[in-house]
Amino acid sequence: MKRLPRSGFQGKSRVASHRVQEPVTLLVALFALFLTILSGLAIVGVGLQSSVRAYVGGEGLWSKAQKDAVFDLDRYLSSGDEEAFRRFERRLSVPLGDRRAREELQKKTPDLKVAADGFLEGRNHPGDVEGMMQLFRRFRWMPEMKRAIAIWTQGDALIGETRQLADRIRAAAPAGILDGARRVAFASEVQRLNSRLTILEDDFSATLGEAARRVHTLLVYAILGTFLVLAGTGAIVAQRISRRLAQSEGELLDSERRYRELFERSPAGLYRTSLDGRLLACNSAMARLLGYDSKEDVLKLSAEDLFLDPPARPSFLTHLHDQQVFVNHEVCLKRRDGLPLWALLNESVLPGEPGEDRVMEGSLIDITDRKQAEEITQHRATHDALTDLPNRALFSDRLGVAIRQARRREQIVAVMFLDLDHFKTVNDTHGHAVGDEILVETGRRLTSCLREEDTVARLGGDEFIVLLSGGLSHEAHVAAMAHKILGTFAKPFSVREKELFVSASLGISLYPAAGEDVDTLVAHADSALYRAKQAGRNNFQYFPTKELPVRHSGS
Repeated sequence: MKRLPRSGFQGKSRVASHRVQEPVTLLVALFALFLTILSGLAIVGVGLQSSVRAYVGGEGLWSKAQKDAVFDLDRYLSSGDEEAFRRFERRLSVPLGDRRAREELQKKTPDLKVAADGFLEGRNHPGDVEGMMQLFRRFRWMPEMKRAIAIWTQGDALIGETRQLADRIRAAAPAGILDGARRVAFASEVQRLNSRLTILEDDFSATLGEAARRVHTLLVYAILGTFLVLAGTGAIVAQRISRRLAQSEGELLDSERRYRELFERSPAGLYRTSLDGRLLACNSAMARLLGYDSKEDVLKLSAEDLFLDPPARPSFLTHLHDQQVFVNHEVCLKRRDGLPLWALLNESVLPGEPGEDRVMEGSLIDITDRKQAEEITQHRATHDALTDLPNRALFSDRLGVAIRQARRREQIVAVMFLDLDHFKTVNDTHGHAVGDEILVETGRRLTSCLREEDTVARLGGDEFIVLLSGGLSHEAHVAAMAHKILGTFAKPFSVREKELFVSASLGISLYPAAGEDVDTLVAHADSALYRAKQAGRNNFQYFPTKELPVRHSGS
């Protein structure tokens, strides 16, 4: 079966799609949030690990500077070398710089520049300083960080004692080397401080290692927790999507079923065609309108086959291409039996299926009866009811056209006003029914005399008028036609088993000699007819009239 037009249930499809789109959008948003959180956790984790690593490296610099400072102080104690004491002071500036940074960061509102300068004085890498400050400020609440800071503080206190001891040593031996007993005592105190600092350095390194492992564990838990939350939420959303998909599919199927029923049961002919004229779908009503047994028979045809005048379709397509829609357009189609089918057409251009060209979709309503009624009404308005000949209005219209053509082509036009002789006597003697039959036969005889481009009309009563146009270039042609017309009345009229002889008189006016407009030519032909009656009937006269009547040779 051909695919039906989608317009009937596209709205339902869009609604269903929207309903499914909401949870899908939520799921995508959750996934994006998950990626964002993971990325953030990864960045934070890497930053924390890097900062912890920087503290471990800083501890190494702190430790080395402290040991080198103790070595230089011991050397000064044993030798009195002033250069050794200056080296002691330079090396002790490393842990003192770190102490200044720590003390600044422990303030309620720290000066980060002072803290950064302290870390730089402690010979930490400039790229690590920001991370070290952030780790100190953001994670000082962690047990490992609290412990590390406490150890750091104790170490700084011992560094302060070392500085004080150096000042005492310097004051005790301003002129050179100390005596043996005092030197041994100072050296013992220096080693005691060094041993205590070594223990604190080891504890600080171990604590930082625990902090690094704690950060790693927290990061793993955060990632796992985020994944579990997303997985749970995703499962809930997926379940909602599944339910909505099932509901939407059911609604779409129900909508399509109801639309198919509407499509088939519609009294109007419904169809869909491609732009190249292939019939893609139609309903049974369209087949009935066109006189076919089934819609399958219609689908074997092309759209062009359905037009009574096939060349009319291209112009129809051009208009549809420009406007994209036809509303209440009257079109004449061809039924299977060849008879015309007038239909009211509504058609529009729609997008095709995915990957396909656009299509045309429309409906047909049979208006043949109405068109026939209009044609009958129009015919009655322009034709005589008794003889079915054109009436005065239609004759005047055709005469006007003939005058305009003759003016362009420099030809003549003839108007013949005809009246039956003694017709009143026929009516009075034999009755109006017989008279009517004679009038009808008169119309037939006049029509048989004329060419296709000529016109004969009945004006009323027994008055007829003839128009000779197209190709007339000489008056002789008109005279020949007048003789031919009068000759047809030599034959008797057989009416109701009676034979009656009725002659006729003709008055003729020629364009442009007798006038150049419709009313003038008709009036002058009527005047010429009057002279023909005066001249004894059964003859024809021109306008302006001549001295002698032009009698028909058969009279």
